[in-house]
Amino acid sequence: MALARAIVSEITQIDGRAKNAATDGMLYLYNENWREYGEFDEEDGEYVEVSNPELTEEEFKSRLTLTNVSVYGDSSVSFSYDNDDLFAG
Repeated sequence: MALARAIVSEITQIDGRAKNAATDGMLYLYNENWREYGEFDEEDGEYVEVSNPELTEEEFKSRLTLTNVSVYGDSSVSFSYDNDDLFAG
């Protein structure tokens, strides 16, 4: 419980650090590999090339939403984020 209380009291700061770490590790991958892809149009079934704009650090961070915090015992914490389908789910 002590770890859970500590996490809750610092959640805003921890969330910010986690988003910074995710941005450092994933923004380049998104901009270089994931923003352009192909998909089938639901209306006519045709294959369509999709090219989304490159994102800045702030734009990328704004797409990340904290969805879950799990505390395991007295030393392990897991944070889960929704990435607004930036990486195909």
